[in-house]
Amino acid sequence: MIMNNIFQRSFTKIGIFGLFLMMTLYGCRRTEPSGPGGLFRFDEWLTTWPARGCGDSLKNRYPELVPFFSVYNNQVIGIGPDTMPGYPGQLLEFLQDPSVSETNRMIGTNQSHFQNILKETVRSLSRIRKVLPDADVPAVVTFVGGFNQTFVTLPGILGVGLEHYLGDTCSLYTRLGMPGYLLTQTNPENLPVNAVRAWISSEMPEPTPGSTFLDHLVHEGILYYLSERVMKGKVTGNLFHQTEKQSDWCRENEKAMWKFLVQREILFSTDRFTIRRFFDEAPFTRDYGQDSPGQTGKWIGYRLVASYVKKNRCRPAELLRETDSRKILSLAGYHP
Repeated sequence: MIMNNIFQRSFTKIGIFGLFLMMTLYGCRRTEPSGPGGLFRFDEWLTTWPARGCGDSLKNRYPELVPFFSVYNNQVIGIGPDTMPGYPGQLLEFLQDPSVSETNRMIGTNQSHFQNILKETVRSLSRIRKVLPDADVPAVVTFVGGFNQTFVTLPGILGVGLEHYLGDTCSLYTRLGMPGYLLTQTNPENLPVNAVRAWISSEMPEPTPGSTFLDHLVHEGILYYLSERVMKGKVTGNLFHQTEKQSDWCRENEKAMWKFLVQREILFSTDRFTIRRFFDEAPFTRDYGQDSPGQTGKWIGYRLVASYVKKNRCRPAELLRETDSRKILSLAGYHP
């Protein structure tokens, strides 16, 4: 069933040892031919090339996309490698699924708007080096994956699942039962900042099992702070995809939220259910009441890290090397 994990707002991080990709992408759509990265409309290519032999064609014409093609087949749409005898039939079955074909039709209907958003996404990713000079800048590869992964990261490649960005008025989301609080996140204008955040996240080590609430707070704070620096002045809407009312609520209740975490001794908790209440997708943060937005832990983490950077005058790139969350807390001077 290709609809599994339909509301999973996530990305797949794939490590391939010894793989070095020079993303020239000759013959593909490019947005900045002379700059780093690029754009390849894999979603278009897959629907215009015969299922039988498409793997050989891609390997011959775009060998640098072979690692992505493998991940797409095996881990995104889950039909197995293109070398299997039944692969063409499995691919056709996937492409002809009503939800997939409708998704491709909607993308085609709004092609001009999507192309502009994708160009801005490539430009946004190219600005990463202004904030993180040693970071790689990926090529963007678009796909339709049956509402599974939103992003796929590989060395030199950021895969983007366009079915997650059809807009909050898309009837397909309503028919599939998407919760209302997630609909605003599906607006195409959110893609550039989300792509930047997904790529920066792939450059950061994930919190390890047993990490404290504070570890997660700082990790998300660094991620959102760096994303905001990259997108400075160029974010459409809110960095956290909050409504204006939700943003106002966070600013007005910042002191109370922080006081709650300190007094309840939550900062050093390792209980994963406690951590999830503040960081997972939700219509609101249960501990703060129904007027609050969800994922307030990320917002507080951003504020903590911003205070740390301002007080210690550290460069953004230094944040990627700072793994001691207690040190950041002690030096941040964060007293909302």
